[in-house]
Amino acid sequence: MIYDATNVVRQCRLDFLYKTVNLFNIQWIGWHLQVTIEQCKQRNKKRDRQVPDEVIERMNACLQNAPPSSNEGLLKIYPISITENSFDLSKIRKIIKGFNRLLANQANLNKNKNFHQYSRFLDFERLMHLMSVIINYPGLGNLSETELETLKVILGIEKLPEFTTSIEEMCAVITKKYDRVYADPKAIEKNLNWLKKNGILGGGNVRAD
Repeated sequence: MIYDATNVVRQCRLDFLYKTVNLFNIQWIGWHLQVTIEQCKQRNKKRDRQVPDEVIERMNACLQNAPPSSNEGLLKIYPISITENSFDLSKIRKIIKGFNRLLANQANLNKNKNFHQYSRFLDFERLMHLMSVIINYPGLGNLSETELETLKVILGIEKLPEFTTSIEEMCAVITKKYDRVYADPKAIEKNLNWLKKNGILGGGNVRAD
């Protein structure tokens, strides 16, 4: 199976890999195409459907700020150097041919390991972002009742949606400040329980709902 996309935004990569790897047990290797921004712009000019240079520059900035890593959920990521009229397919065939061996080696490497519940990149980042919004916005989870105008400023909106639970409010702030991929209500609830259990968060900080 080949999944072909620009994948320049890490949150998008995390979301895709988390769902396919952890929910469907699909294992992936990644190809990180190494090409200069100047080459991208030159090739763009030869396309029928061109994009503005600003789009290419923005995508390049995303990759520079958060380059793809196997920690995101890939078995392994391979940098592929691309130069004009040169592309070594033999190396790619060799890597694909050895995929089953790579999969077996990875399974053997991990079979005696007990991973922490926050070993996955997405789970760990979600926890860190949750702690960040709790620290930076005291009373979060109850702000729609206690500090309505403050919550509007945080979310950058004039009219608030109706939050039926404190977790919905927290997810809205996490989505605004970070990304929707981190705002999974069930995962946030699990994180809150873990923080309380380990004495990091007091029981009265957010509503029990």
